[in-house]
Amino acid sequence: MAPADIHIDLLKWTHLLRIRTDSGQRFIFDPVRKKWIRLTSEEFVRQLLIQYLTTERGFPQTRISVEREVAIEGISRRYDIAVFDRNLIPLLLVECKSPATHLDQAVFDQILHYNMALDVRFLILSNGTKNYCCSIDRKARQLVFHPEVPTFRDLETG
Repeated sequence: MAPADIHIDLLKWTHLLRIRTDSGQRFIFDPVRKKWIRLTSEEFVRQLLIQYLTTERGFPQTRISVEREVAIEGISRRYDIAVFDRNLIPLLLVECKSPATHLDQAVFDQILHYNMALDVRFLILSNGTKNYCCSIDRKARQLVFHPEVPTFRDLETG
């Protein structure tokens, strides 16, 4: 049985996005990286999730890292979004996909693989229409799905 996805109306934050066209290409401003990024459907989902996390769930923008490189088993990879506590300990890892991408086992395997480098407890997967939030129960060696994304305060305190 597939886990129930969390209903998040990400389009609610579209008005907060800054989009421009330059030489026929569309760009979106990333407030975390503080630069204009070519607008793809995956980048659109990533930027909406950043707005959701900061606006709705209280995540400080200064604790969010976007598209950073990590080495996993000697291979360089890039995660989409990671959130850190004040001591720079990773708390949350997010994998964003385009709305056309089905969130199947391969996507879950991808985020779990990236988590080998960060070792966070909470994971979010989103394609903009489907959203999943789970924590890792290390003792039972399984994912526990949650009905909502925790607030930043909840992540930091427990």
